[in-house]
Amino acid sequence: MESNRNQDIAVVGSPSTNTELTIDLLQEATEERIVGALTAFESTQSGCPITAAGQIVGIELKNRWHEDSVFRNLIKRTGEIPPITNRQDTRIAELIVGATFKKTDLGYEPDVLGMVPSTGTRVFRVEQGMLDSLLTSSKDELFYLGRAYANDVFYPMWFKHFAICDCSYIRNRRVDPEKC
Repeated sequence: MESNRNQDIAVVGSPSTNTELTIDLLQEATEERIVGALTAFESTQSGCPITAAGQIVGIELKNRWHEDSVFRNLIKRTGEIPPITNRQDTRIAELIVGATFKKTDLGYEPDVLGMVPSTGTRVFRVEQGMLDSLLTSSKDELFYLGRAYANDVFYPMWFKHFAICDCSYIRNRRVDPEKC
């Protein structure tokens, strides 16, 4: 899946796990509302292309010079040190992986993220077209709660029905208990 590189907001950083990624925000994204953003990254797992999507749950600002006691004393008096204040800031966000999709000849199918992407892997905002493409194989089983928090995409939900019945009764997102 070709992602829109104009929407890149971060790169995978360290330390990261297969469920929680540390991401380093790109300079262009530091003034955007990022907490709550639905994001995704592309990688390869077991030789197959995958797309993993998740949500940013927090951001941390670091400036190692501001943490030094000598500089803190200067900042306490002047309020800033022009060469390092703001210019040496780094912003690190936490991305919780929510879903992974494996690309197949028939489109995308759900998968599990069983590896950790390399540092530097681009992280980008999820757009509605991309989300629709990832969920095509499950579209008859989905419904939408409305727009996702702090995003411009519809939030997909899927409630698995575990009864043994004819799936044609589920298509309207309702199950008639007498038919199952």
